Amino acid sequence: MLWDRGTWEPKGDPQAGLEEGHLAFTLHGERLKGGWDLIRMRVDGKKENWLLIKEKDKYALNNGQAQRFLEGELSTVSTHRSMEEIAAGAPESMPDSGPGSSPGSKASSNRSRKAGSAIFALNRSSKGSRPS
Repeated sequence: MLWDRGTWEPKGDPQAGLEEGHLAFTLHGERLKGGWDLIRMRVDGKKENWLLIKEKDKYALNNGQAQRFLEGELSTVSTHRSMEEIAAGAPESMPDSGPGSSPGSKASSNRSRKAGSAIFALNRSSKGSRPS
């Protein structure tokens, strides 16, 4: 499922951030926006885990808003199908390129081209690139 799409912008050197275990970045997505921190948790002898923390900026949600947001975004941004519909092989609906746009609208298409429809990827060689 393609849950979000857009671009990301590192704050500082992303390679150094990954090596240090703290990657700070800004998301410019259709669903996720604003500042985020990816922080490595170290536990002796155990698998490495990372925490994703939302910065308290104008895009941060409070008082249960985040849970309601996630519950309302259960479909792919590209075809608007749920995981159950994808698994069942349901036909794709018209793609939508942004919040509040109608599928196939001119504004939707323009927004998609401007954003480059990049998939979020933490690629160490270049920011905002598509995964291989």
